[in-house]
This record gives sequence, structure tokens and C-alpha cells, in this order.
Amino acid sequence: GAIDFQSYKADEYWLFSDGLTYSNMIPLPPAPLNIFVSSPTYDRALLSRMYRKSQGQVIDLRITSVQQAAQHLSTQPLRVVGVEYIDGQVEEVYPPRGIVVDSNFCFSGKLLSDESELILHFGYHTTPTESYRIKLNKAEQLTYTGFIGRIWAQTKMEVLLEAPIPNKNEILTLAQRYKIISPQTSMIVLDR
Repeated sequence: GAIDFQSYKADEYWLFSDGLTYSNMIPLPPAPLNIFVSSPTYDRALLSRMYRKSQGQVIDLRITSVQQAAQHLSTQPLRVVGVEYIDGQVEEVYPPRGIVVDSNFCFSGKLLSDESELILHFGYHTTPTESYRIKLNKAEQLTYTGFIGRIWAQTKMEVLLEAPIPNKNEILTLAQRYKIISPQTSMIVLDR
């Protein structure tokens, strides 16, 4: 975790890592950082923050073929570039701008009114190229399983962990409420 990207001038950076030995204090490079991992236990939240802030991407070599990795690196990835609120009340929408959209994209937030309409904007860097209008209805989307709430909480946790010291109390509260493991919490599993 002692690499100084500022010492190396490049158009983009490639980092091959176990994804476990870095801290939040690493200064990011001034160009996109592409991170390659192959460990099943890498710190996904930390590496996601690193690539998102640098406009790079994480490539998991356990599930990505060499051809797919080459394709990822030779094209600009589609990203969330913004959310436009048309009517209704929605707050704490995640993922944040800049996240790469792949086949497993998840969007969540808190619907405060009975209905709402918003537009998700996707594109390359910060320029929108595609937009999708979404109508939300609380009665249709209501769930009591808690699964959707956990997805929202996990995504919010990733954002809070970008500044762990000032968000320490909120991270702890969110982790305890939604039973999420964080750097400030842990979990014990007992075999019955």
C-alpha cells in the first residue's frame, strides 16, 4: 500500500493487486486507475472508491476472461452521469455519479412520496448519451423483506467509507441497523 502514483506520469494506470493491502489514505493518480484483482476476498468497497474517483475500473480476473478484460480496457465504460428528479420526493439515491454500469447495475434510494418520476442519465466521463425515465409507485415497489433496504444501505456504506473518519458514527449506525460488516463492525456466525 505504499505506491505513490504521483511519481509516475501516465495517461492511465494499471494496478495488479490482492485488493487487501491498501488504505483510504492512498493519493489517487491524476489519470484513470484500472485495478486488476484475482482474490475472492478483495476489499471491493475500497477498490470501488479508488476506481470511481479516478474514472478507471476494477477488473476481477476470476470472472473476466482475457478477451473481456482487453475489451474493457480498449473502450470507455458506460457510467452513471446523473439523476434528474421530475416530480415526487426521492432522497439518498445510489449509486453515485461516476460508477461503471455493467450487466449487474443496481439503483436504489428512498421514495418519500407515494409516486415519483426521475430520469437516469448514462454516458462516458460526464457527458450523457442515454437517458431512461423511471416511474416509481410506493404501492407497487413496497417490500417487507428488507432485502432492498440492505442493497441501498450497502451502496450508501460504500459512499460513506470514502471519508471514514468524519462518517464514523453514521457508518456504525448504518452497519448495525442493516447488519452490514464494515471496518468499524464485525459479525460472528454461530453454528447451531
